[in-house]
Amino acid sequence: MMKYNGLLLLILCAISSSVADVADPTLVTLPEGQIRGQALQSPNDNVYYAFQDIPYATPPVGELRFQKPGDTSQTPLAVLIWIHGGGFVGGSGAIQEYKPGFFIDHNIVVVTLNYRVGVLGFLTTEDGVIPGNLGLKDQHLALQWVRNNIDLFGGDPEKITIAGESAGAGSVGYQIISQQNKGLFRGGILQSLTPLHQQAHQNYARFYAFELVAVGKESGLLEGQGLIWMPVIEDASLDGALLTGLFHEDIRTGNINQVPIIIGFNSEEALGAFKTDPSNIEVLPKYFDSDLSNLIRNKFNMTKENKLTAGTRLRQIYTDGTFEDDPGQVVKFYSDESFTTPVIRHAKLQSNYTDVYMYQFSYKGNMGDMKDVEIAGVRGVCHGEDLGYLWDSHLSNGSNGSSGDDPEDVITRQRLLTLWSNFVKYLNPTPEVDSFLGNVTWEKVSPNNLVYLNINDTLEMQTNPRDYLKWERIIDVYAIPPLVNY
Repeated sequence: MMKYNGLLLLILCAISSSVADVADPTLVTLPEGQIRGQALQSPNDNVYYAFQDIPYATPPVGELRFQKPGDTSQTPLAVLIWIHGGGFVGGSGAIQEYKPGFFIDHNIVVVTLNYRVGVLGFLTTEDGVIPGNLGLKDQHLALQWVRNNIDLFGGDPEKITIAGESAGAGSVGYQIISQQNKGLFRGGILQSLTPLHQQAHQNYARFYAFELVAVGKESGLLEGQGLIWMPVIEDASLDGALLTGLFHEDIRTGNINQVPIIIGFNSEEALGAFKTDPSNIEVLPKYFDSDLSNLIRNKFNMTKENKLTAGTRLRQIYTDGTFEDDPGQVVKFYSDESFTTPVIRHAKLQSNYTDVYMYQFSYKGNMGDMKDVEIAGVRGVCHGEDLGYLWDSHLSNGSNGSSGDDPEDVITRQRLLTLWSNFVKYLNPTPEVDSFLGNVTWEKVSPNNLVYLNINDTLEMQTNPRDYLKWERIIDVYAIPPLVNY
């Protein structure tokens, strides 16, 4: 979990004839020197160029290990920068994970990046000795590098959209919040996470930093603790601070980079976690039923008495009896608690200031690689399944867009790619009526109109997703503001 992936970029593009070597289009000259790429083919046999392992900062090794990163004729195309997920402890932006051939066929430039994760990216003493959010600061420097250099790869620096899934989506949200990123991008796509997620930041970072030293190894510290190497709120007086405010309050008050976003979730996000650890379906219903304040735990800044009251009311959303009588409802509770409620809250708050397009991905196909997952009678699209429809890689169930794909899967893939690419190009996923998209117009969220696009065999606008309004009526009564998460 302490793996360091290197501060590197992967750029997939059509090369500008003004900067590429005439005899060798895989050779590009940067201010720091020349780099050589390779020619690849998209699923539609379009030739594109891949430039891997581009250093955008001085490698943080030796005395730089726990320090912030160091600086180092064709019509330009809109740019998608992809930030990988992995719970802030793993993952990679490598082409083996995120091969962008399908996006390339939609005529945009794609950039993926690596950043420090785990201890190396998110351990901090919170006093400036070991700064916080090093992984996010790596991303920030990569965004600066792309803004300054993407024109050399045929990209338009004025048309950059940052996107990601899971922790990558959380990262996109953090970069949107941080005022350090002013002018570096013009849009964001957040798939299945937001900074408002209850476990998307660490309250006790200094404690864990010294505990790691005392324990001597990360594996011992991690046992029973869950994810602990997470983003933090930094003291504004510290040099290079990236995140200094309460996340919920920053979004609520518009203290963010006010750029349009697509934001959404899959139809049953928590299913995968119960598949990974089947014991949860037996243990968690008993845990919640034994003390309903456990549904709140330390979230939402509530009094002990109100935790019990709120927990009691939350269970009533899902069952008139107990979770032990209907354990499948715990799956639905976790999907809402960990993913859909904070995502919808983010959409609602930001819609006061920018265009917000919200979605639910409900299509259950083979490309998600989890089609047959069912827990206690509950089915739906699990966390991460959407990736198989966007990327030409092993994530696509090994199919890689071959002729053996289910025709409905292929249609859904192309619809998703069209919507995402339209947003990257035009900041509007449905800029014109398109029969391939079922002539749908993706309406924007407003604070009093929680509309979303349900992406299934068909594309349909719907209102008030999941049980968000029921959650809001409970949380807003008992939570004590100001809030960090939701």
